[in-house]
Amino acid sequence: MYFFLRFMQSKSTSWAFLPVWISIVFQANYVWAQERFLTDSISIQNHFQEALSFKEDKLDSAIISLNEVISKSLQLAKAYSDNQHDFFVHITAQSFQQKGALFNNVNQLDSAYANLNLSKKLLIEKASIPHKAKTKELLSATYNSLGVYYRKINSYKDALDNYQQSLKLSEELNDSLNIAMRYTNIGIVYQETGDLVRAKEYLDKALNIHRSRNYTIGVIATTITLSNINYNNKDYEQARQLLMSIIEQAKALGNPLHIALILSNLGAANKSLGNIADSRANYAEALSLLQKTNNQSGQAMVLGNMADIALLQGNYVEALKYANMQLAIAQKLPGLQNKRYAYKHLYNANIGLQNYKKAVEYLELYHTVQDSIYSQEKMNEIEKLEAQYQSEKKASEIERLKNHNELLSEKNRTRNALLITILLLFALTIITGVSYYRNRQLEARKNLSELNYKLLLVQMNPHFIFNSLVAIQALIGKKPEEIAHKYIENFNRLLRLILENSRCKLITMEKELETLRLYIEAQQLRFSSNFTHSIILPDDPEFLEAMIPPMIAQPFVENAIEHGILRSERGGVLIIRFSELDGCICCEVEDNGIGINKALEMARNNNHQSLALKITSERLALLPNQGKCKASVSIEDLSHTGKSGTLVKIMIPQQIVI
Repeated sequence: MYFFLRFMQSKSTSWAFLPVWISIVFQANYVWAQERFLTDSISIQNHFQEALSFKEDKLDSAIISLNEVISKSLQLAKAYSDNQHDFFVHITAQSFQQKGALFNNVNQLDSAYANLNLSKKLLIEKASIPHKAKTKELLSATYNSLGVYYRKINSYKDALDNYQQSLKLSEELNDSLNIAMRYTNIGIVYQETGDLVRAKEYLDKALNIHRSRNYTIGVIATTITLSNINYNNKDYEQARQLLMSIIEQAKALGNPLHIALILSNLGAANKSLGNIADSRANYAEALSLLQKTNNQSGQAMVLGNMADIALLQGNYVEALKYANMQLAIAQKLPGLQNKRYAYKHLYNANIGLQNYKKAVEYLELYHTVQDSIYSQEKMNEIEKLEAQYQSEKKASEIERLKNHNELLSEKNRTRNALLITILLLFALTIITGVSYYRNRQLEARKNLSELNYKLLLVQMNPHFIFNSLVAIQALIGKKPEEIAHKYIENFNRLLRLILENSRCKLITMEKELETLRLYIEAQQLRFSSNFTHSIILPDDPEFLEAMIPPMIAQPFVENAIEHGILRSERGGVLIIRFSELDGCICCEVEDNGIGINKALEMARNNNHQSLALKITSERLALLPNQGKCKASVSIEDLSHTGKSGTLVKIMIPQQIVI
């Protein structure tokens, strides 16, 4: 600087050189700024790549590192302008997208939604920045992750919308690999919503792309999904052929988990086709591979399938061996599904070996685990509803803020027009908010009623099972062994039917009658046929197709037998009548026992309260009315008519929509 000043003070110096010096200074500053940007951009990119390296097995470290990248990128974005500023915005959006995808993977759905929306917002606002292809690619990934989020909360319409947006961007980029992946995701949504035709259409498109690119992993994954669709559609042969077409490709890649999955699915298809020997071989090979990779969850599932095959062949000793191996692994794993199936297999194997005491023990354990699974399913359902509500609430807020910002950006409008617009928007927001709040309240009440209905149904089945187990215990101690064995077989069939029906909101009258007949036959075995029964139906074949809630009549039949007929000294008669009346299905349960009044008096003396009757009455109260028909139950003591016994009348609305 000293020499520069001396140079400028020199008389021989011409002021014409001043622009040259200024140019040199500016050029030096530009070079320094470029070097600084290069240093900052390389540093932030390295930090971002380091964060991604944690995501496979160190989720917390990945999230912390991505948060640091976001914080640093936002600071750097403020220090730069134009293209350099937009570069750091792009890194920020990419970090939000990666965080959202990671939270999706571990089902932290609120966090996933928040991060993915921040990524989308940044990218849409900067849609005109350079590197448009990179922006579209990242926005496509963000829409895809949002689709995953909405699919996880069962909001299939929103999932489909986001997958379609992602597909559109991938098509604009002519990115065939991502196009195939989006086709697969769309196909899975259609599969989960039951539209198997459209699911297959999109998966076929994905498969054609993977084949054209010789992308073997994509071919294998898509073919497995197509095979599952065919299997669920009971086209077992087509499912088997699809799996056979990729088994050699999977073996060539050498990934043991892929091979084991294909072999396990082949085992299921062959079992459904009756190819038991092939199925056993498939499962045995899959088990060997899973043991080498120490995949315990897969081992437990395959061992359960091998126990199933042994039971089908009547090889109860082998079934017992596989079931015990399955249980040993299941007890080390989180979750209850494998443990439940292990108890089921142990119960069936012990029944086959006539180890009835052990069978009852495993049956009790099975139902304990089953009740826990049902409770967890209800909690998961409630959490999904809450997540869906929160996402809708956030989406509504984002949309409202977006509209508000758009209105504020119209600066060239007059003050009066702007004021009127804001007032109208405010009024509209209040009306929309009130309407939205009322709709959410109605939806919440509906969901609460449905959850209460399911909870009552789950409560009822353990009550019935408890009574039946007490009966089995009494029979084993007091009756001939063959009678106890026959009762257990009857109870096993009845239990399977009840478990199937309990998952349904409504069942056909034919299934309800089958349940009642099995139950009454069990009671007749238990009490040595101390009563006769008859079931009277309308002379209408279509009546058997009518839909009613499961196990509505059974508690009243149970009370008629145990608290009415069996306490009477005369021969018992039980009559069950079904009819159609004023848009209702009418079910009457009549017995010639001691009557409801005496039964209640005895119950008060014994401090006994009928839980089943209470639950059934509450279930009926939750049913919606249909036209003139209202769900109801009435109980009448027949002593005032000159007869003895009790008449129960149950009114159930036809064609219920729950």
